[in-house]
Amino acid sequence: MYKKSAWLSLCLFCAAVTLARKISAFFEFFCTYVLASAFHRFYGNCRIQGADPAVQQARLALCIGVKNVIFNVLTMFKINVPEKM
Repeated sequence: MYKKSAWLSLCLFCAAVTLARKISAFFEFFCTYVLASAFHRFYGNCRIQGADPAVQQARLALCIGVKNVIFNVLTMFKINVPEKM
């Protein structure tokens, strides 16, 4: 009885780990989607060129940061990323 119980526990643990990995991957992808949507709204509403130099530098830094995050997540999921659109 012990061996069957241990085997069942191991199978349930493996299933739980597999499910957690899939949920984690979905969560990472979903968060990236939310980030891209928020950045799209930001980019449509805020001018980068022509703004105060300090604001312009901060907005450029934000653009580069968002680009790097999206690039890293897409690369992690083995999705080809174009250099520029």
